[in-house]
Amino acid sequence: LPKFHTVNERGHFTDDVPEFAGMHVKEADVPIIKHFKIANRLYKKENYTHNYPFCWRCDSALIYYARDSWYLETTKLREDMIRENEKIQWFPAAVGENRFGNWLKGNIDWAISRDRYWGTPMPIWECEGCDEKVCIGSREELRERGGNFEDDLDLHRPAVDEVTLSCSSCSGQMNRVKSVVDVWFDSGSMPFAQWHYPFENKDRFGDLFPANFICEGIDQSRGWFYSLLAIGVMETGRSPYKAVLSNELVLDEQGRKMSKRLGNAADPWEILEKEGADALRWYLIANSPPWVPTKFARHGVTESARKIFGTLRNVASFFVTYANVDEWTPAVASPDVSERPDLDRWILSRLDAVAAETRQHLLDYQVTRAARTLSTYIQDELSNWYVRRNRRRFWKGERGDDKNAAYATLHEVLVTLAKLMAPITPFISEQLYQTLVTPFDGDAQDSVHLTAYPNPDESRRDTQLEKTMGLTLAVTEGARAARTAAGIKVRQPLGKLWVLDTEATELPLPMQEIVKEEINVKEIGFQAADEVRSVSLKPNFPALGPRFGGKVNNVAKAIKSLDDAAVKAGLKEKSWDVDIPEIGVEKITGAEATVQESPQDGFVLGGDSTQVALESALTPALEEEGFVRELVHGFQSIRKDKGLEITDRVRVFIGADEAWQAAFERHRSFIEAEVLASELRIGEPTEGDPWTLDDVKLHVSLEREGS
Repeated sequence: LPKFHTVNERGHFTDDVPEFAGMHVKEADVPIIKHFKIANRLYKKENYTHNYPFCWRCDSALIYYARDSWYLETTKLREDMIRENEKIQWFPAAVGENRFGNWLKGNIDWAISRDRYWGTPMPIWECEGCDEKVCIGSREELRERGGNFEDDLDLHRPAVDEVTLSCSSCSGQMNRVKSVVDVWFDSGSMPFAQWHYPFENKDRFGDLFPANFICEGIDQSRGWFYSLLAIGVMETGRSPYKAVLSNELVLDEQGRKMSKRLGNAADPWEILEKEGADALRWYLIANSPPWVPTKFARHGVTESARKIFGTLRNVASFFVTYANVDEWTPAVASPDVSERPDLDRWILSRLDAVAAETRQHLLDYQVTRAARTLSTYIQDELSNWYVRRNRRRFWKGERGDDKNAAYATLHEVLVTLAKLMAPITPFISEQLYQTLVTPFDGDAQDSVHLTAYPNPDESRRDTQLEKTMGLTLAVTEGARAARTAAGIKVRQPLGKLWVLDTEATELPLPMQEIVKEEINVKEIGFQAADEVRSVSLKPNFPALGPRFGGKVNNVAKAIKSLDDAAVKAGLKEKSWDVDIPEIGVEKITGAEATVQESPQDGFVLGGDSTQVALESALTPALEEEGFVRELVHGFQSIRKDKGLEITDRVRVFIGADEAWQAAFERHRSFIEAEVLASELRIGEPTEGDPWTLDDVKLHVSLEREGS
């Protein structure tokens, strides 16, 4: 198409517009309006807001300008690029199918030249005499064509512009065109340029092409993603990548783009200084998939640091503290896994399961699922269950096979977690590895990031044990919920826990003992839920109103009056025959009434998938034991306040009236074991410090043994 420019390349009007010649186009706005007004040709003038391009560096107003350009004829590759795109695994899929796919379907030739100084020079030489053009593909070809230059010539402007060639058609001088190449061509050439292909490393290139995946912002669907694909297909007929992870924007907590103008941008340096890079990385990955817009909450990073890394550091510190006390190292012989206690075998079986799941999630590019899988294992299974259940194995004085098994198990878990978490949290993973592995293994890799990613052997998995322990956890969590609902402290023993889930009857006795200890109950029983649960119906007025009109209140009253037996009789069919005054017997469906559950007197319900009921009545013996446990808890606080070491033995005195003296004597061995008392005296309240516990007046003292 012909071009008619009335504005030159500096943005000024040419002599073709004599009234405004030499004037910058933006400075001519007002003069142009005046010109048309004087000529009585002005229809209307007004100010209005609209989008306008500005220079990203200096904010100068830009104008669109028609220019000559060099093009790559990518339209010839359109069908090939569409075919290759269909083979790519996109995250999210919609970007590849729609945004990128539609872009390819509407593909036009690529305007590849730019009129700039810096950049890769266009390798095209043009004859001054006959317009003959030649594209040069290498230094060697440039020299063969007659180029005279030193071997170390920098092939960029201005040096490359000094190289001239002789025209093969007319023998005239050929000069390089002044344009440089679009920077996106440089980016798209990366898979080839990084290996100096095809001039070197052909075997290496062949081994690594195409890449497993690339990752960039969603805006690159028309930038790097496209330039890579276009050049890859152009050169090899294939896509240079197998998968694409398209990062979305990080927004503020209200879902707005972060900007200085709004003052809603998070300060990354403050976060890195306070919580560290690992916490930020974990939060961004665990919060939502990278290809979903993330509403960034500052407190979420703090929560990540506390819940995940605080927990992991506490577990590691617990292990290191006791391992140092016992001088345990990985070189100490430990029982084979098959000979270790159930809890050891369970946590290792779950470790193998988590490692397999995490590995597969990462292979599937489901990084958020990988992080959440690790989070659940660290918090719920490792810290809140395994370590807490096993503390006494580490505390006890003697070091035999059982204690060595506990050390070996926890050490393996922590080292494996360091490897599993390394791609997401490189720094804490390295810290764990350097603490737990490097000092004890001279053959170990220098860094966790040089080790192989865990690929567990399924032979060690014990799925039945995992199922049984999972059920144990579910029963325990349900019972804790029931305690919380009833406002009963965990230190207060209760008489009996009823498990209402039929599968839970399969719990072996050792697992039942774990539940009893965790929930602090004397017995566990199994029975149908109907024995401890009452049900009633709640009318659904929106559903009943259209059917019964003005009589709906009478209907509701009749529905509420159904007794427990009548409601239970209709549970299977979700239908109840209700005798309604002035109407008669009507069938009420589950859509018209909601079943409500409540415990029978003396019971507290808890649990979701596995429902349990606690007997909440307290006998004098249970109340006494609960008080003793509160007493022990108080002594533990005194130990902490005095700065005693976890292994320090102590001398304890408890002064109380005769009734409580007798109670403490009944629980002497328990008190001695829990507070590590080498001496426990129980007598009249004539010495020690006064202390009131649950309205009971005592005198107590606690001193380190030997002091």
